[in-house]
Amino acid sequence: MIARHGSLDHIFAKVLTTGGENLGTSQRIGARLRYLVNTIISGTQHRLAGGNVIAAPDDLFPYLQLDMAGLEIETFRVFFLDSANHLLADHTLWRGTVDKVQAHPREIIRHALAENASALILVHNHPSGDTQPSHEDLRLTREIAAAASLMGIALLDHIIVGRGGSNSLRRSCEGLFARSQEKGATL
Repeated sequence: MIARHGSLDHIFAKVLTTGGENLGTSQRIGARLRYLVNTIISGTQHRLAGGNVIAAPDDLFPYLQLDMAGLEIETFRVFFLDSANHLLADHTLWRGTVDKVQAHPREIIRHALAENASALILVHNHPSGDTQPSHEDLRLTREIAAAASLMGIALLDHIIVGRGGSNSLRRSCEGLFARSQEKGATL
């Protein structure tokens, strides 16, 4: 299956998006794959919703890889956290096309205020598999960091998910989060 579909992430994404159809397997194997993927995602969602602290992007990478790496369109979601980095909400806010998604800083801040969030983690995928940020990704991150900072909300990270892994912009783009660091971001 991996030789036919490229990666385990891609297989899992097909299970999530199509229920495992078109994988070239029997219905029994398809059902087992659906059960496995749903169990893993459900367990991670339960752990996050159970009040566990998100201490670093690495805490989210396995879940995000499974949930988003094989998506065929760009999807933008936001994790809303309290002041101790407990998950308050995880919202998929926009779905785009194969190579872009339009996110709006105003809407992110509106959701953050509605959730009473103290911090945000932005996440989107690149269906191409490349986790390097585009100029638009960097511009958007700066805009959201500035808007969030004005409202006393820390932007902790922006994670780009690709087929082969995930990229934390906090780690890979020095200076991008300088404003959030001034506000005491703790990631």
